[in-house]
Parts: sequence; structure tokens; C-alpha cells
Amino acid sequence: MSLNESALNTTPLNAQSVQSSYALVKGEISGRKYTCIITGAADGLDDAIIPLSNISIRMDETNVSSLSVVCPDGVGYADSIINRKNGSLKLLSLEIYNDGTESLSDSQEYAITAISSARGSKSFSVSITAQTTLFNTTPKIIILSGVSYISQNQSGNTRLRASPDKDILPGDTVILDDLSELLVNTVTTTISARLSSMEITDG
Repeated sequence: MSLNESALNTTPLNAQSVQSSYALVKGEISGRKYTCIITGAADGLDDAIIPLSNISIRMDETNVSSLSVVCPDGVGYADSIINRKNGSLKLLSLEIYNDGTESLSDSQEYAITAISSARGSKSFSVSITAQTTLFNTTPKIIILSGVSYISQNQSGNTRLRASPDKDILPGDTVILDDLSELLVNTVTTTISARLSSMEITDG
């Protein structure tokens, strides 16, 4: 299955205006659109695009990156997903800026590790979890804006919450508004139709 940019023109999971960590370079982001692809080659099938209601990504200092997605339409997509149980997930992200420009990026392939379903009286969803190894070979220093929450525990470890930034990886250093620096240990990003957030810890 070939993909083109029109394949990404679906309803964005989160269209809130947020400030990019690279604001001086990328400008202000007005919306994001996400597309999830489940590969089929390992099962002798074409790739398939599945709708999403929730995305969760966790990366830590062990170089393991975990991806979990929820497909809300189990009736329409459960068979397609299960038939590709030996495949991988890829997440495409389209960032839309206030000046009308766009930036498209895709993730590494995440090997599927588990598939589960949940049924209610009027709902049927399918959850997929997957993992990959992600190395930060060139740690960066990133100016982080849009921080909504910061806390410290008794050991002095810091946890903060900000708008998602796909460029931040464990091993990077973020600079906060007060010019203090934080060495990133874990990054957890959660995205849904109502909320998107990124949590960073330094220990």
C-alpha cells in the first residue's frame, strides 16, 4: 500500500494551539494530525491504516520505546488488526503551523507485542502495544516552553508536564523558562481527542 499526504487528511486527534519547543525555527503549531499504519508483509498482506482514539508513547534511558494505541472501531478493524499480528506499527505525524506550512514525520517501526479488545454495551475497541529500540546518538539542548506543571520529590528528582514535542528524547537536555536545565531520563506522551500532554522526568 502506498501512502501519500492525502492519506493524512483525517480529523486531527488534537487541534489545540501549542507552542513548539523550537518556536524560533518551526513557528507556532496550530494543529497535529496522526495516522497509524500496521504493516502486513510478515503476514503476507498489504499495510493497513487504522483509526485512533488514543496514543501513548514512553521512552526511557534503557533505549526501549513503547507505543500503545487504541482503535475505537473494533467492528470495522478487529479482523484487519489480528490478521497482521506479526507486523509492526508506524505512527505518522503531520504538524500544521500558523503560517500555513506543514511538517510530516514518521516513527520507527514498533514490533507488535500484544493485541487486546474491550467490549461494552455500545462499544468495541482494540488496543495494540508495541516496542522498539531507540538510541539517542546525538543528544540535543532544547528550549522547552508551554510547561504547565513541575514537581520535585524528596530525592530532588523533577517531573514536569508540557505540550508534546516529538524531538525530545532521553539523554537530551531541556532548558526551562527560568533558564534552569533538566537532563531528560524518561519521556511519556499521551494523545487523545480531548487532551495531549508530555511528561518528562530526570530520574
